[in-house]
Amino acid sequence: MTDKSNSLIQRLQRAVQLHQRGFYLQAESFTRQILNDDLNHSDSNPLLKLLSRQLERFSLANPDYAEITNHFGEAFHTIGEVDEAISCYKLALEKKPDYCQAYINLGNAAQAFRQYGQSVLYYKKAISLQNDYLEAHHNLGNVLRCLGYPEKAIPCYLESVTINPSHVDGWLELGHVYFDLGQISEAEECYREAVKINP
Repeated sequence: MTDKSNSLIQRLQRAVQLHQRGFYLQAESFTRQILNDDLNHSDSNPLLKLLSRQLERFSLANPDYAEITNHFGEAFHTIGEVDEAISCYKLALEKKPDYCQAYINLGNAAQAFRQYGQSVLYYKKAISLQNDYLEAHHNLGNVLRCLGYPEKAIPCYLESVTINPSHVDGWLELGHVYFDLGQISEAEECYREAVKINP
């Protein structure tokens, strides 16, 4: 990692610390200064690009916005700083305990560390809070496959395509599971559905 990237991460950590301590206006100002200083690099740096987009939508000045803390986590995750991302997701949940996306993001982060059992718990928590959250069902199916439980993944993918019948990735993953289990006709039906959605 370059010195510039390390400096950026340290400065973002400072912004998160300010936000965590309740200095919302200072955190917002500090983050905007980061973006201004690195404006020439924002198009090529995924972290800056993500922060720039999110700061257009949210204000750190509102202490109830767990969303901005969650988006900080997503930005850290984008550049591989998963530990920092996890800290942000957990802080978001302190502010908003029923925040489904933060649980999903924690599940994704746990997968990055191959902590699949923990991922399952996070995805199930998200589903318990919002049963029609497609991403939670789909990701739970993925991690159950990683754990070697393809049969348990099938209901997850079925739920995802029930929530959104145009969810092409859900049909593809469902097809893969059926194919792996030797259920070729079921797999073919799923692949045909995927092709209908995206020829």
